[in-house]
Amino acid sequence: AEITKQIAISFIVYQIVRAFLRDDYLILNIVMETMEIYYWLAVIQEAKSGNKEAQEMLEAENALRTEKGRLTVEQELMKIAETGN
Repeated sequence: AEITKQIAISFIVYQIVRAFLRDDYLILNIVMETMEIYYWLAVIQEAKSGNKEAQEMLEAENALRTEKGRLTVEQELMKIAETGN
């Protein structure tokens, strides 16, 4: 149910942004970034609630990001929350 609500919100945001930007490629990027944020927030929530699969997925993603010199999922989400990008 939560994912459905997030998809609906993303679609509404897409329609609003599309009305102003009229650039489908840019809009698609915005929607995809938004969906990725929702995805990782859901994974973090599941991991914190004790879901082993979510914990392993988050650990694997963070290890890969660290290996590539990127911020961890949590760090990236905090950066987005603080700066908006």
